[in-house]
Amino acid sequence: MNNATDILANTEFIQQLINIAERWHQGGFFIVELPSRATYWSDGLFTLIDSDRSAFIPNFASINNFQHPDDRRSTAELEIVLMEASSFNREFRVITTHGRLRWISCHIEFQTDAAGRPVRMIGMLHDISELHEAQRLLTTHRERFNALTSALPMLVWSGRPDGHVESLIGWRRLTGQDDRLAEGSGWIEYVHPDDREITCQRWDAAVASGESYSSEVRVRTVDGSYRWLAASAKPVRSADGAIIEWIGLATDIHDSRVWQMDPTDSIDVTGGQIRAARGLLNWSVSRLSIVSGVASSAIRRIEEFDGVTRGERDLRASLKNCLRHAGVEFIFPPNGKPGIRPA
Repeated sequence: MNNATDILANTEFIQQLINIAERWHQGGFFIVELPSRATYWSDGLFTLIDSDRSAFIPNFASINNFQHPDDRRSTAELEIVLMEASSFNREFRVITTHGRLRWISCHIEFQTDAAGRPVRMIGMLHDISELHEAQRLLTTHRERFNALTSALPMLVWSGRPDGHVESLIGWRRLTGQDDRLAEGSGWIEYVHPDDREITCQRWDAAVASGESYSSEVRVRTVDGSYRWLAASAKPVRSADGAIIEWIGLATDIHDSRVWQMDPTDSIDVTGGQIRAARGLLNWSVSRLSIVSGVASSAIRRIEEFDGVTRGERDLRASLKNCLRHAGVEFIFPPNGKPGIRPA
């Protein structure tokens, strides 16, 4: 064999190529001559159904006989395929002679004569069982993930490498906005107007730099009120370091941000709050004593205990009232220690 033409004319060599391709792709092929319907199966096709040539002589309907009952085509449908003589793709299950279930991808083409009449049908089959199993596992994991995130009091969101938000699990439950309308930058419409600019700036900066993103933002809920959320996101990278997606979480921090202000003055201040309030105002014990009318010794005794001491409620109320008028706001978070901040 001195040239490519000689090589391609060598039927033994071509058969070797076919055998290699069939093993590599876990597949086989069949040929149906028309109009006689004489049928030929390759070795790979027999292997797909755990059989060999000595078991039976294939015909036009043979592969259909091995298909799972739920996937099997009727004889009439097979005849339509021949009449239309147009290429098509189909996936179906086969039950092999050993009782194993396999998913098969089938592609059919027709050869025609000079007049355009079909003279040959060629079918290529490929075992895609592993692909279907991977898809099944992926679907199962996705369903578990969605069930988990739906049960947790948080939002889970994802975005493309360019920052385009694709999903916001839990967003519709919180805001009432349709998931499709929230995609891209649609979610920003439910962010408090005062928070939109800084939120977009931080997100754009994170996407541009590839660094982690975090912010605290107010979001309009279904009932029209705003709640504080803490949002964060990290890039997911491929083996070569390229960002393939963004994954983020958003948790409700409203109760810790909007602390009770005690408008009725019914909550006792602690010694730690009084001491911190003096520090904020840069007041000495003596000055607080003069302004409040509470003895210095009593102020020192109250401040020695971070919590609320028994008795002396009137004294603590006087100190609280005095410090509030001086510009101190006493805060009482539902979780954590009582504190202060400038009014």
